Amino acid sequence: MEFRLVLEKLKNSNELFNCSFTKQIIKNVRYVTKAELLDILEMLEGTVDMKFQIKLISILSVCLLFNKSSRDVIIECASLYDTLYTILSRGLPMKSAVALNFITSLVYEGGAECAGGAGGCGRERTLRLRARAALRGSGCLAAMTHLFTNYMLYTNTWKALCRCIAEVCSGSEVNQTFCSHLIPLCVQRCLQGNLEVFPVLQSILSNHKRNIKLFLDTDGIVIFDRKEYYRYESCLQLLNTVVQVIEVEEIIIIRKQNKIHENLQDLLQLHSADSRVGDTIKYVILKMKLKSFLRKHIVSIR
Repeated sequence: MEFRLVLEKLKNSNELFNCSFTKQIIKNVRYVTKAELLDILEMLEGTVDMKFQIKLISILSVCLLFNKSSRDVIIECASLYDTLYTILSRGLPMKSAVALNFITSLVYEGGAECAGGAGGCGRERTLRLRARAALRGSGCLAAMTHLFTNYMLYTNTWKALCRCIAEVCSGSEVNQTFCSHLIPLCVQRCLQGNLEVFPVLQSILSNHKRNIKLFLDTDGIVIFDRKEYYRYESCLQLLNTVVQVIEVEEIIIIRKQNKIHENLQDLLQLHSADSRVGDTIKYVILKMKLKSFLRKHIVSIR
């Protein structure tokens, strides 16, 4: 069946995700040509039917996973970001989750496979940076922060939102700065036990001195007084991020040093015998970094 005809039939189906036309397209998505991909994007731009938009975005998500050549075409489509903004600004949980998962796939670097090291080759990284800028410029990132601060969301939508904000801010200082107002709320939700927020906070703070200062000014360091959080790698990554940049705020960290150091020591004693060697080494390295940092500043204050 001609590809565009299948899309038209998909539009007229009452089912949202599981109709046979969706399955037929997804089954053959790795063979979708550039012209067919442009057809999908053209239809997405030309419809105001949100159900159909969600179907098309679901197909594009699969394209990103199984058809590597599709990424360039999708990222370069300016009208796509306007459609995503429209969906996110409506705040409908299930539809927002589809859009958020698509955006995460669009900018995610961990799965890139090409020469040039982690995160993919230069062109792949440039494309993702372009997508992050477009998401900010189109209002999508603002819509995401609005969802983060103003909405009660379903669990799956909340998880999708946290993953999405973390990925959109990753490696983008401008986006990190744009999301700096989320830091106090992130601290509050971390203290309430919301583990999904740790990667968001880590992404916003990473290598960003002004955001680290705001984190400390809002007493975010008290997060690391909670021994139970040290079981989670996301907590350790956040602590490592803070330790790497925190030198200018020595007095605040000194005030909390004993609790952090004790928690790390307890973690090493608890896991050294039973955990994998790699994990133990990771914890030891983190502990050594913190210990070296604290020793230096204890001397400077005395």
